[in-house]
Amino acid sequence: MYNLTPFLTKYKIPLDKSPFGPNHMAELLVLLQKSAINGIPTRKKSRSNVSVDGAKLILKSYFESPFPKPPIYGTLLLHPLLKTLVAQGAQDRLREVRQEIIEIINSTEIKTTTSGPESLQRSYMGQLMKRYRGKVEADRASKLLKEEMDRRLEFIPRGNVFSVRQRTADEIESLDRDATQKQGADDKQ
Repeated sequence: MYNLTPFLTKYKIPLDKSPFGPNHMAELLVLLQKSAINGIPTRKKSRSNVSVDGAKLILKSYFESPFPKPPIYGTLLLHPLLKTLVAQGAQDRLREVRQEIIEIINSTEIKTTTSGPESLQRSYMGQLMKRYRGKVEADRASKLLKEEMDRRLEFIPRGNVFSVRQRTADEIESLDRDATQKQGADDKQ
């Protein structure tokens, strides 16, 4: 957690007159605990470092505001900066999960499967949950996983089984380009 003391000292504010009160601190701690502010664990940064970056910005806004008087909100949940941090955190989480999914798909040895994409999707989902220790939203992760499998893998029926072929980078790029063109045509209608 970010230290409140430097702000109180710099602006010569007694603790009992702080614009960032105990109720704000409690709300901020809950948001940090839920990872609602900013980010999830990555290999480069720990969860606490990423989240604390967002917490610092919120705390700083109470003391170093562009307004003549620091903003005072009855609850931290009304702070306008929180919406931005939560949205950015969600986008970062989705990007991070998508990258993990791509890494799982690219690093897993592909074999012939008997039940098609479903069995492979369950296997990939298990690996993803293991990497995140179950702390990933399963519905969103499943949707991202399906999207990436559709982009990166081709299932070819061979009797009672399916052969799985990984698409080349050029094929993926071509699929993405076609999807973008189709979406542009749909938007014009």
